[in-house]
Amino acid sequence: MYDENDLLFEQRNKQFLLSSERFPPILLNHLNSHIAKGTGSLIISSILEYLIYSLCAPYSETTDGGHFDMLLNLVAKSGRNLFKLFNHHSFSIVKATCLLIKAIIEE
Repeated sequence: MYDENDLLFEQRNKQFLLSSERFPPILLNHLNSHIAKGTGSLIISSILEYLIYSLCAPYSETTDGGHFDMLLNLVAKSGRNLFKLFNHHSFSIVKATCLLIKAIIEE
């Protein structure tokens, strides 16, 4: 996400974060829980940034194909909850949601 980055370092970080079978579903459960309750704007924003870094261009170029597909399917299952975020009072959350929906549609 920075101007000067090391692609190998990014790939290793993503590999480490996405290789756990339990972490992404738990993360999305937290996201869905906070969306349903209308709480945790900072948590929602942080999880959306993590998802953007993994799924949205140009950052997704360093995401492994298998992890990309797995995460995209998990996010697509949360699509109904993501649409609720279009009415959120934080513009950064709305923008992040738009980027994720766009990534789902394009793939």
